[in-house]
Amino acid sequence: MSSIPNWHKCCKFVWKLQNQRDMKKAVSIFALILICTGPAFSQVGNDNDDNQVIVVRDPKERAPSLSVGLLFGSPQGEFEEIYEGVPVGFGGQLLFNLGQSPLELGLGGSWQSMGNNSDDIRILAGQDTEGNNVYERGELDVNNNIYTYHAVGRFKPFSGRFQIYGDILGGFKTYSTKTKIESEESSAQAEAETNKEFRDFAVSYGWAAGVKFRLTRSFAVEARFSNLKGGKTEYVDPDSVEIGPEGGLTYDTNESATDIMTFQAGISFEF
Repeated sequence: MSSIPNWHKCCKFVWKLQNQRDMKKAVSIFALILICTGPAFSQVGNDNDDNQVIVVRDPKERAPSLSVGLLFGSPQGEFEEIYEGVPVGFGGQLLFNLGQSPLELGLGGSWQSMGNNSDDIRILAGQDTEGNNVYERGELDVNNNIYTYHAVGRFKPFSGRFQIYGDILGGFKTYSTKTKIESEESSAQAEAETNKEFRDFAVSYGWAAGVKFRLTRSFAVEARFSNLKGGKTEYVDPDSVEIGPEGGLTYDTNESATDIMTFQAGISFEF
């Protein structure tokens, strides 16, 4: 019974969204994907010739697919006890069919933000003629991210307009913290830099299930749920991050298993 999702938690996690900046970032990226793939929404027929409208493929025809979508995470177990946020980002899967069988193989990946911190700082721009340090205004951003990389095995019994599938996943994930310093004054732009402050790895494996509804011959909307077990790893506690006036950074780290449920809603293309 432990593998059955706790639907109370699944609904409750939506109300735990605290970092609107991360949500806006994920939505902006997803909107860019939609703009770049706009031709997929083009009309496949016209009102004057119904014979030109092609809605679905032959039920026996199978093809590679690419899925992308917004991703929301709900930490479980030890991870939930230590980290109370909701990782938000986007994910994708590229699957290749094995002939006309219901089996597919491919790769999946995702990015999720665990939160970010930012503060105004003073950037050392150099020294004046008397040897005194000269500072300029700037901003330091601290970003805590989760990246996942999975091999995917899929069983998809149907390939018509309505499709359901089940996945087996295996791979690893990384937890990383990066800082980015940007100057607010043009004379110090050369000082802008991005640094990797912390990084750790964990194994990741589990299962997923999803459903697609085809709108045109090659385009579908998709919803996907995954239940992932994560190995024990170390990651930065976003609530502990403190930024000094000159960009000095201090933080605490947590260590725990990293089990998580994720929910992906997006689009899928078949080639």
